[in-house]
Amino acid sequence: MKDNVSTTSAANRLTHNLLRCGIAAGPFYVIVGLAQVSTREGFDARRHALSLLSNGDLGWLQILNFLASGFLVIAGAMGLGKVLGAEAKLGRPSCSSGTESV
Repeated sequence: MKDNVSTTSAANRLTHNLLRCGIAAGPFYVIVGLAQVSTREGFDARRHALSLLSNGDLGWLQILNFLASGFLVIAGAMGLGKVLGAEAKLGRPSCSSGTESV
């Protein structure tokens, strides 16, 4: 019985950590991007998109930012899938696909 409880709590911790990754993805992208803006001469965040930081000598930093942010989003989606999958198994309504008839 104790093994089942520890497995469940470990699964819950994993799910929560995956969801935290999804929450952190957006702020991470913006903070890293704005930190790079201060190092780029002539770059104006009011006129230029952050994705333009991938150009030039330091472009690899923004490309790493894209990759890290993408992995955080994917991890968050995995956590969301775990939550929604668990609710579907319990018979709770989940997101509607819009194909159900009234």
